[in-house]
Amino acid sequence: KAARWTVRLAQDYFDTGREEALRWLHLLTSREDLPVDVLQSVIDIIPPLTLGLAREGARIQAAIVAGLRKETETNAAAREKLAANLGRLSTRLSSLDSGTEAVAAAKEAVSIYRELASGGSEQGSANLVSSLSQLYSVLADSGQLDDALAATDEAVRICRNMPGPPTEAMRQDLAMSLNNYGNTLNNVSRPEDGLTDRKSTRLNSSH
Repeated sequence: KAARWTVRLAQDYFDTGREEALRWLHLLTSREDLPVDVLQSVIDIIPPLTLGLAREGARIQAAIVAGLRKETETNAAAREKLAANLGRLSTRLSSLDSGTEAVAAAKEAVSIYRELASGGSEQGSANLVSSLSQLYSVLADSGQLDDALAATDEAVRICRNMPGPPTEAMRQDLAMSLNNYGNTLNNVSRPEDGLTDRKSTRLNSSH
């Protein structure tokens, strides 16, 4: 409750130049013995793209990731939660223009989801596709277009190779991944390939 109140104060007073609440929030969340679930309850009320709390949000999210890393040493089931929080950390770092760190976090999330998806579950594949989309975004924002193409190409292949009829969510993921692929191809001066994949998007959407 104290953290929630402090977060709201920090947001309210940021525009006035008063940073007392921001310092209180830092003190409240900097204790090394704080459980991950407590930090999670705080980060859940800090919008990912908030201006005043961007750096504190990234710091708290990084602390959550560090805590979950320790949990995975004795609890393999925590790996999926770690991957999800790495994706959130990537988003927060990207908003701070910390491209290198954002890419590293997104790559680690993809690596974990790729491992989890190896069992062949549909949800595992869906999580991997979402994680690859996040990786695509931070790579493209960092100007690493070839790597961004590779990420979205993998997402496209996963969507197309899913067994059985595609769900509506998977259709949307495929359409978005193909659109990302085509747009990025255009940016690297290969418009003819981009056109081919945009046609493929329409064909796949019609099935």
